[in-house]
Amino acid sequence: LTKFGLKNASLVRAMVDYGTRRFPAIERFESDRVVFVDGQEFECDYVICATGYAVSFPALAESFPVQAEQARMPRHHLFKHVVHPDIGPEIVWGGYARPAFGAIPPMAEMQARWFALLCSGDLTLPTPDEMRKVIEADNNRALAQYPDDAHRISTLTDFLRLLDDIAGFIGCRPPQRLLFTDRALWRKIMLGPITGAQFRLRGPGAKPEMAKESLKRTPVLPGAEKYVRAMVR
Repeated sequence: LTKFGLKNASLVRAMVDYGTRRFPAIERFESDRVVFVDGQEFECDYVICATGYAVSFPALAESFPVQAEQARMPRHHLFKHVVHPDIGPEIVWGGYARPAFGAIPPMAEMQARWFALLCSGDLTLPTPDEMRKVIEADNNRALAQYPDDAHRISTLTDFLRLLDDIAGFIGCRPPQRLLFTDRALWRKIMLGPITGAQFRLRGPGAKPEMAKESLKRTPVLPGAEKYVRAMVR
């Protein structure tokens, strides 16, 4: 619940089959070696910096230079990683969030559903000041939840929390009454993996029968009930 996870097993294969080693953060470079924060050293000929890509919005910068620069750090400046309080719903960012565990497509879908309702006028945004307060609270929560990763990954967020927050705006959270009316379906939602289907049971765009069929096929890990009971206690 507090770490940013790998999305595949490539690193594990590299360690098991090819001798790749995992080190902590780099403290400094010396002439022929890297020194890590725990005192370990690694002698090397070359260092390859996998820096990724630079995030920028040059087209937006022509009209909104300050906001374009701020949008490079979405968790710090965008309401639910989607809306800048100074611009509103005329320009939005979709899929601009990186779950620690989970997938971007379900988050992008939820954001798109919310955006569609904003466009139709069925929903409205909070005031800019209210959005800024939520942005600050969400960012502080992420920094506390992911102390090792959030400061360096500005898109990092909790998969379920962001989905659940936007689902609350839309009105498509799974109904709590399922605990009493359909316990088997409730079990799939509570103990199975988080999927978009659980947010299609009700609300705008609901497809309840299709969602139920999808959830019925969802696997549940053996012993999951014990884990949930421990969490509740």
